[in-house]
Amino acid sequence: MVLIRSYLLAVLACAAPAALASPTSDELLHCHQMASSALLRCLDQSPGYKNGNCWDTARSLNDTCYDNVRKEHRADTGRIEAERRAKEQRRQGRDAQ
Repeated sequence: MVLIRSYLLAVLACAAPAALASPTSDELLHCHQMASSALLRCLDQSPGYKNGNCWDTARSLNDTCYDNVRKEHRADTGRIEAERRAKEQRRQGRDAQ
């Protein structure tokens, strides 16, 4: 039982640096605010909803903003992977001595 627990902890410790963080709702809040203000501005400029592009434009802005926030989180994977490799090399160097 102790061996299994130790093995699981080792696996989790190795996998943790490779895990990606997800954006929080707070990080996406500015996307909502930007899209809603663009929608309101567009609807104000076209009373009676003559311009059907308002909703599409707001949705597109929101989706693009979401994509940018997600990309910011993925940008850290290179750094995380480099740190993991450096730590592994240091550990192998100590084991070789």
